[in-house]
Amino acid sequence: MGLSIKKQIPIYILIGINVLLFILGFFAFDESEYMMNSRTVFTDKQFYRVLTSMFLHADIRHLAFNMISLYGLSGLLLLTQPVWKYYTIYLFSGLLGGFSDAAVRLSMNDQTFTLGASGAVMGLLGANIAFYVKNRRLLPKPVLKSQLLRLGIFAAINLIPENRSVDYFAHLFGFTAGFLLGLAMIKKGG
Repeated sequence: MGLSIKKQIPIYILIGINVLLFILGFFAFDESEYMMNSRTVFTDKQFYRVLTSMFLHADIRHLAFNMISLYGLSGLLLLTQPVWKYYTIYLFSGLLGGFSDAAVRLSMNDQTFTLGASGAVMGLLGANIAFYVKNRRLLPKPVLKSQLLRLGIFAAINLIPENRSVDYFAHLFGFTAGFLLGLAMIKKGG
């Protein structure tokens, strides 16, 4: 069962905002004013940067990977949950991932600037896994195993550090927030 075009509108809204801000970053504003690091968040108290950095991307590859992942991880949630839960999981995962990332970096005296939707997207991944965990007794075992294997591989690829340019703290904290929010918000049975 696929999503109707109407059910996909929330996905297109998030993708549209990310793409629009990526394009505007070339012409209309300086992205560095909206990216975050531990100093801007905790010392300068520019908390808005946690939100704005979630919608900015370093390059077309970064944007494309996040938007493809966003699209692929949204269907189950939009098919089984109200739209407000989808948006709540996305935004709170991104925000909690960003704040946690900045806190860890502050403790390490790391002033690296970060940006991207990865924390929020990883929150959708966590919520997907939470859905299958909550519904494990209602789903056929082969479906459950294949879906959890697929999601587990995706999680491993995105949570195991290998590349210094990837913000694994945001990935880890966004994933954790999405999983916990999913356990709390997702109702059994879809």
